[in-house]
Parts: sequence; structure tokens; C-alpha cells
Amino acid sequence: MKLFRAALDSDDAAENLLRTVAAMHGFDLQAWDAWVSQLDSCGAKEELAERRERAKRASSSAEMLRHLEWMVMRRREIRREDFLLPLARTGNKVRKPFENRNDEQKREADKKRAEWQKQADVLWAQNPRLSKARVGELIAEKEATRGVPVSAGTIRNNILKPKK
Repeated sequence: MKLFRAALDSDDAAENLLRTVAAMHGFDLQAWDAWVSQLDSCGAKEELAERRERAKRASSSAEMLRHLEWMVMRRREIRREDFLLPLARTGNKVRKPFENRNDEQKREADKKRAEWQKQADVLWAQNPRLSKARVGELIAEKEATRGVPVSAGTIRNNILKPKK
């Protein structure tokens, strides 16, 4: 009943009709208007006001209902954006330290790869007929004696044999 009483508060017949149709479908137009008025001035607010006017000028209740349904869906989208945007901003703050650490690890890995490549170049200079797999095994054995366990396959995948 509250929605129907609120629907007839205006002197504008089109506004009263819109409020009545909205109330019949369980859409609280007063609450929606209050929510829109709280939005910051933006394109979405203008879009919502324009859609409300279109609903008010609609030629049939079915057309009004289409506009009202659109308004409901747009409200959900905006509320979801309002919820997700702060999370996205927070996520950026959280990800930054990880990105820094990832950059550090990449630099360390690049150093290891360069060192393996130097060792491989020395081995191939001594014996150019060695395969990448064998060179990877020899370097892995050296790394194991230094206490750094690494697989020969990893080394093989990260070195390049010079062209003949």
C-alpha cells in the first residue's frame, strides 16, 4: 500500500502513471530516485535520468515496464561496479610487492641462464660435437658439486648451441 500511496503524490499524470506501473511491478520509484540523487555527477547518472524520462513518456505500460527493467539492471551493474572498483584498487596495491619480487626472481634466473650459457660455450669450444643434452648434464654435475641441485633438462632448455 505504501508504494501505491507514494505513486499518487504528484500532480503530473504521466508521473502518476509511471509510479503506479512501477508499484504494480514491485519497483520502488521513490527509493530509486533517492539512490540516483546520491550518485556523483557522471554519464551514468545522466543516462539513468534520461531513461526515467523515456519511461515516463512511454506510450504503453509494456514499454514502461521495459524501461523499468532496464533501470533495475543498470542499478545492479552500478552497484556491482561500486563494490568491485575499490577491490580492484586494493588489488593493485597488493600485487605491486609481488611484481617487484617477480622482477627480482627474473633477474636472478637471467643471471643463472647467462652463467650456464657461458659454461656451455666453453664446453662447446673444447668439443663442438657435444649435444645440448650432454652439455646440460655436465653443467648440472658442476652445479650439484656446488650444492645447487638443478636438472640437466632445465639447463638443456635454457642454453643455445652455437651454429656451425
